[in-house]
Amino acid sequence: MEFEITRGDTAPFKFQRKNKSGMIITEQPTNIWFTLKKTAESRKVLVQKRLSNGTIAYDAETQYYKFTLLPEDTDSLDLGQSYQFDIEVKTGSLIKTIAKGKIVITEEVTHASDEVMDDGA
Repeated sequence: MEFEITRGDTAPFKFQRKNKSGMIITEQPTNIWFTLKKTAESRKVLVQKRLSNGTIAYDAETQYYKFTLLPEDTDSLDLGQSYQFDIEVKTGSLIKTIAKGKIVITEEVTHASDEVMDDGA
């Protein structure tokens, strides 16, 4: 799985938990982590979203988990760089990786300092 994200943009993500038969898993996990690092071997976490702190939310109506990469999450990441991510789910004492891939940071033209509102703010 690979995504391109413009540095400094807001990037929403959503996913469902499914079993091997493709059926949606509705059992609520202990925690879910989305973790972004420069490489899979890196010890330094660049961005992390978690169910336990509310940065990943569950929508019971659609049965999707949702999180958003905010401008401040990517502002300091290197342009053109490919970063590794995974999504892990903890249910009881079991931890399972349900997704992994790459996010490539693409260049922005309008930087945060350029975002002037008509009211001068």
